[in-house]
Amino acid sequence: MAKNAMNIAKGVALAVAAGAAVGYVSNKVMQKSPRTLKRKTNDAMNALGQIVDDISYILK
Repeated sequence: MAKNAMNIAKGVALAVAAGAAVGYVSNKVMQKSPRTLKRKTNDAMNALGQIVDDISYILK
């Protein structure tokens, strides 16, 4: 049961990371201001880190 939960958590984290990468690339293409791009990317990565921390906390 614990292995299944860990595999699910890994899959969710991987999906979120892939979504963040796609969002970053599409935002980079569409955005003209590098400062705004850096800020939004930083916010997205912080959110991703928080999600991974929450998932690891839930599984403990």
